[in-house]
This record gives sequence, structure tokens and C-alpha cells, in this order.
Amino acid sequence: MTFAAAQRARPDAPAAAIALVNACGVLTILVGTPLAGLAFGLPGDGRLAFAGIAALSAGALLVVRRADL
Repeated sequence: MTFAAAQRARPDAPAAAIALVNACGVLTILVGTPLAGLAFGLPGDGRLAFAGIAALSAGALLVVRRADL
């Protein structure tokens, strides 16, 4: 669904649109995983990490809800 929406948004460059979607996912994994690991090392038994992951997930749901898919 995300890839199809990206292609519809950029019909002149569908491959570039898919590459951008993939790049966002890779960046999230490369940056988010170490940050979550650091947050699990903080006091609070990982609550800060789970709160951050939940906030990012909720933010993504808001964007998907607004998107014209």
C-alpha cells in the first residue's frame, strides 16, 4: 500500500519514490535500533524505549490515516 501510494504520488519517477520509502525504513532501523538499545540501558527497565517506540508508531498511524491511499 505504501509503495503504491508513493508511485502514485510521483508517476514521473516511480522507482525513485520506492527508493525513498526504502531509505526511510533503512534509516529508521539504523538509527532507531541503537537508540532503543541505549534507552533500555537507562534506569526504568526500558520504559523510555517502549514509550519512544509507541510514540513513533502512533505518529506513523496518524500519517497513514491522513494519506490518500
